[in-house]
Amino acid sequence: MAKVKAIHLQHYYTRTVALTIVSVLAIIVVWMLLFNFALIVGVISPANAGETEAMAAITYMEQSGQFDLENTPEYYNFVYFGQDGTVLDTSLSTKKLEQAISTYGDKSGDYTSAKYLNFADGSYCLFTWNYSVTMKGAPDIPVEAMYIVFMILTMVLFFAVLVKNMSRRIKEQLSIIKKASNIISEHNLEQPVLESSKIKEFNEVLYAIEEMRQALSESLHSQWHAQERRKREIAALAHDLRTPITVITGNAELLLEDALNPDQNESAQQILSSGKRAEHYISMLQQVSDFDFSKEAPTEIEISALLDEIYQVAQPIASTKNIQIEMTNMAPKKIRVYANLLFRALQNIVMNAIQYTPEGGNVRIDAVSDHNRVTFTIKDEGKGFSDDALLHASEIFWSSDKSRTNHAHYGLGLSVAARVAELHSGQMILSNANHGGLVRLIIRTI
Repeated sequence: MAKVKAIHLQHYYTRTVALTIVSVLAIIVVWMLLFNFALIVGVISPANAGETEAMAAITYMEQSGQFDLENTPEYYNFVYFGQDGTVLDTSLSTKKLEQAISTYGDKSGDYTSAKYLNFADGSYCLFTWNYSVTMKGAPDIPVEAMYIVFMILTMVLFFAVLVKNMSRRIKEQLSIIKKASNIISEHNLEQPVLESSKIKEFNEVLYAIEEMRQALSESLHSQWHAQERRKREIAALAHDLRTPITVITGNAELLLEDALNPDQNESAQQILSSGKRAEHYISMLQQVSDFDFSKEAPTEIEISALLDEIYQVAQPIASTKNIQIEMTNMAPKKIRVYANLLFRALQNIVMNAIQYTPEGGNVRIDAVSDHNRVTFTIKDEGKGFSDDALLHASEIFWSSDKSRTNHAHYGLGLSVAARVAELHSGQMILSNANHGGLVRLIIRTI
């Protein structure tokens, strides 16, 4: 794998937490600076603006000796009482006036946010203010609450960006692991894992995947060599057996041309039929030895054309038993597969269905798709599969019971079909319908 500077996952998270703390502190500092700047330029007023303005008005009135507002109050409120305590003037609403009189009813009281001023004519004035930051020209706007809300929104936005960024970075590193695992799942074992992660723990997973790939590759190569050796041995055995079997069947045929008594004729017939059966076994051995899954490259084909080809091959055989072949194609127009192998698999299944369908019956072929998967369903009207056949019919040379085969059939066709399905990362499923057997060949496009 390519070497990339990597860090531990703990270091990554520690660095992220440190970044978060520093960023939060930076946000707070920036907002404090903005607050101070707003105070300096006069956009907002300080919390004691009401007290300062009220004290200036009180000083002015003390000097003038009468109630006289030099300027309209902006940051404070007042209530001007007559000698008898009636309200002569105020900047408060009715409700707030009642609250102020109730709160500051004692004229001799010492209040932190209010003050009384007595005049020579017996009238007096109550000044009240609040200690809160206000917007200049709009004292009713809750600046402090807005300040806190905007600071919280800034932090929320920061955390959203941080989480998204962290998620993207983690996904980037996980995608490397996913690519490596896809090499295994796609059986591309000759391609080494080249990429590295920036996180050491992820690299350990990648190393493990690479070791697994190498082990699987070596194991598959060993299996392939073993299979090749077995195929050569089977081919040699079949070749060596064919000559003596041919001699036996030939001599049996010559004997049957002579005048034989009934016992001799029966013995010669048995020799001939046994020889023919042995020749059939040898042909099956040669099919197994010649059947090579590794020589064909995947190609793109049309399913309709594939089904038409199957029909052209199967129809002449089906017509000898007056069997109708029905087909429905609901699959995509084109798929990428091992075309010859898939054709052979479907042909074997369809021929098997024709063989065990009674005269005048029907064989149905359906093709449907689901994403990148295509399912071929072949249904016959025979007696169906036995319990043993459902478990073992796809095994090479397994001899079925009498419900499905005669003694000359050993399941080679279904075995080949099952292997073709596995080659396409699919499977072959055997089951029984209401009347007859049902075979599903499921493949995935390559």
